[in-house]
Amino acid sequence: MKDKRIRVAIAALAFALVPAIIFGFIVKFQSSKRITTSSTTSTTLASTTTQPSTSSTTVSTVPNASIVQFNGRVVNVLNFGADPTGVKDSRAAIDSALLSAEKEPGSELFFPPGTYILTSTTTKVGDFVVTTPIRIVGAGTSATKIINEVGLKTGSSSAPPVFVIKGGGSPTPSMASGTLVESLTIDCSTYISGTAVMDFADNTAIENLLVYAPKSTDNYNTDQFGVRVIAICNHSNYQTIYRTGNLVQNVSIISGGSVGNTGLDISCQLNTNVSNVTIQGNGLDVYFSRNVNLTNLRLTSGLNGEQGYFTWVVVGSHNINLSNIVTVGNGGEITPATKSLSTDITLDNEVMMSKTKDIYIGDADGVKIINSQLGGVAFTPSIRTSNVQFVGSSYSGVRCPLASKVNNLSGIACG
Repeated sequence: MKDKRIRVAIAALAFALVPAIIFGFIVKFQSSKRITTSSTTSTTLASTTTQPSTSSTTVSTVPNASIVQFNGRVVNVLNFGADPTGVKDSRAAIDSALLSAEKEPGSELFFPPGTYILTSTTTKVGDFVVTTPIRIVGAGTSATKIINEVGLKTGSSSAPPVFVIKGGGSPTPSMASGTLVESLTIDCSTYISGTAVMDFADNTAIENLLVYAPKSTDNYNTDQFGVRVIAICNHSNYQTIYRTGNLVQNVSIISGGSVGNTGLDISCQLNTNVSNVTIQGNGLDVYFSRNVNLTNLRLTSGLNGEQGYFTWVVVGSHNINLSNIVTVGNGGEITPATKSLSTDITLDNEVMMSKTKDIYIGDADGVKIINSQLGGVAFTPSIRTSNVQFVGSSYSGVRCPLASKVNNLSGIACG
């Protein structure tokens, strides 16, 4: 994986204007308790439309009290002309339904069971740009699918994100902060590059999703992600533009290509929680973030653990806790970062299935690896690696090509 600073610089240019295993499930409900809002031209659909899931009954393993509360108003995309058969383009209908939902914060934009395709292009920064806190809800990952087929229809290689959740100026949450996206399959795999969900806001929840990420035709594509929970940041400004309180859980991200992509990007986050995530590709990035907890992860580099792709990467971050991880391929990396050391990184119970491959520890101060079963351990600092503890962990070997920059090791030794 190339230095992510390059990626973010390019992403900043592209989006500067923007201020598991499958976890499918269907929540049963009483339709009499819900209100369906329709457009003036499609009122006859209300009596025959499948009603929405009761999203308020979804159980979050890490509750987020700041997520917008459901106000009882449901905006059903079928009532605006969306086609659940996957035959006709549903972009305009979904866009109209979104605009209706955004009139009242806390409304639910509901996608009944079906396949909704996008075949027309857009001039916006995303297929659907969310500017007000709402709840975007499907009937489950096995029931509701949104497929962006523009790349297939037009031959285009690059797509805008399907959903863009806008954030306002930090530190004050605004715009679409508090939005929930859940119980959908989002398929972007007809593209070389693009993103399923681009989240620039605070206090959001992205959960119970299956994402087919864009394809990759090279080792790394700068605009290719499954889900991004980010602020546009780099080492010089990240402390002033954190996004805070976001939640990602019960999400599976699958690469569509023959090589890996960045499945889940957690950039410039504060007090963010990630749990129950499966990624096949060039997996999980934690970039210039603080106080992030990540647990119950299954991460495969490439399609089958190929060399050259990473399962997880931590760059320039503080107080990051990773626990209960199974990796197929490389064991992950604390990336060398000359501008900012990663500090207070805890890895608890990682099991590397590929014992002949390495976990990489670059520029960091304060790393604790607990109860883990690793392959090789490679210390790869540009500046220094210090205060590393191995407790109750096994490994197959150690490499220290720059031993003079590695100091204060406990439970492991160079050479």
